[in-house]
Amino acid sequence: EQNLPNFIAKDGWPANSPGFNPIENNWSIIDEITYKDPPPTTIKELKRRLRFTWKKVSCDTLKALVRSMPWRVENVKK
Repeated sequence: EQNLPNFIAKDGWPANSPGFNPIENNWSIIDEITYKDPPPTTIKELKRRLRFTWKKVSCDTLKALVRSMPWRVENVKK
């Protein structure tokens, strides 16, 4: 505490904060595209759609998710 006065101890973090992690937003994007009507009915179709979806998520989208981290950290601190 003396060396790092703003340090947040482990028990000070929210127990579950999936909104904090940008990968959750990425999974949401992937989920929305992958399971679009009609949903896949076989493992083969699911794999095909997942490959398609991963290619469809742009680098700009991923960069935006990463750039949102300071905002996410501030919201968790609040």
